[in-house]
Amino acid sequence: MTTSSNAPRARVQPGVPAGGQFTATNHAESGVTVGAAPAASPYDQYRESQERAEELLDQIRAVDVHRDVMELDLERASLKSIGLGIKDAYPEARYLRVEEDDNRYWVSGLTDADGDVVPGSEDDLDELELFDDAELSTEVHALSCTDTGWAYEVSPDDESAPDLEVRACTVIIDLDKAAALELAPARTRMDAEVVTAEARGTLLGAVDDALSHLDDIVSERASDYTKDDLDAIRERITDLQRIIAR
Repeated sequence: MTTSSNAPRARVQPGVPAGGQFTATNHAESGVTVGAAPAASPYDQYRESQERAEELLDQIRAVDVHRDVMELDLERASLKSIGLGIKDAYPEARYLRVEEDDNRYWVSGLTDADGDVVPGSEDDLDELELFDDAELSTEVHALSCTDTGWAYEVSPDDESAPDLEVRACTVIIDLDKAAALELAPARTRMDAEVVTAEARGTLLGAVDDALSHLDDIVSERASDYTKDDLDAIRERITDLQRIIAR
């Protein structure tokens, strides 16, 4: 409710900078106050922290999966380098024996397809330079001792391998298989981001649909483009589809 005072008010001549008909007067403070937003209840804060924790766990799991895949890719690259480099230096070599010691693998022997020691490989095999570049020992050290999933693709076939001496903590690498390994494709930017598999699948599906729609539009309006333009557009679409398929 508005109240007024009956006290006389001083007049001001027109044109005075104070302006108006009367001078300014003091007013009492409003009785209305604006309160702060009520604090969230302890239970609401608890639920918020739990939801945030779940989000962080999902991101950590995505990072862990990504790291495992990248480490296996690295080991495959090391195995291929080992196979190619040794076969270049010793064409008759077929099997490389590595043994674990102090949480690392070390080279312990090189044999041919019949299981005989390759001549000239007995001394300083660890220091062999692959194509005059990285030392063999460096590539062997890159192989994990705790997760030997890398060994499955390069293990000798039972029916073709000779009776090789295998001791505890020993792995035999078939150099022909190692040299023939296919390297993993380069990871896309999306692969490197911390996103869940579900979110990544949704994004890739949307991009794929958009590219297919674009291809349809280009086909319908082919007469608007020169042949070279059409070829360039379709090549770009194919490249993009290849990228998201990785």
